[in-house]
Amino acid sequence: SRFYVKHTEEVAVTLHEIGTEQIYTLVENPGIETHQILDATIAENPPLGVSYVVEEIHSQETIPVEYSDEPPTRQVQGLVTDMEHDQAVAIEREGEGEIHILHVAPDDVAETAEYVDDDERTYKNAAHFGVERVEVRTHEEQGIVSIRYLP
Repeated sequence: SRFYVKHTEEVAVTLHEIGTEQIYTLVENPGIETHQILDATIAENPPLGVSYVVEEIHSQETIPVEYSDEPPTRQVQGLVTDMEHDQAVAIEREGEGEIHILHVAPDDVAETAEYVDDDERTYKNAAHFGVERVEVRTHEEQGIVSIRYLP
């Protein structure tokens, strides 16, 4: 199964299964870090079966969240003119991935963009779309935070 690593400690890990949002607690950390995406096989830890162990890690990746100096695309800037503050929309991008557009108050752009890097939804979306990186673009005057899920 495919998992998002929500929380890690030296001796325990919390995983969310991508697609189902089922939560699993591992009783040992096999060397994984918060925000990673795992393709792994897990098994119940006897005798109670309420915690799990990793049987095999098939792949383990960290999806980078990068901040670009480029402004949001003209298409994104045009869409924001019809959006209310605190509204979000998702649009398809040419090729693979999606673009998520957040329209916030101009004073909230920097804080919102910073939050993207620590928001588990960013990483879960990237895993769901099968992309390799996430790019964040902003436009403070227009109140735009653009989250681009890229191959």
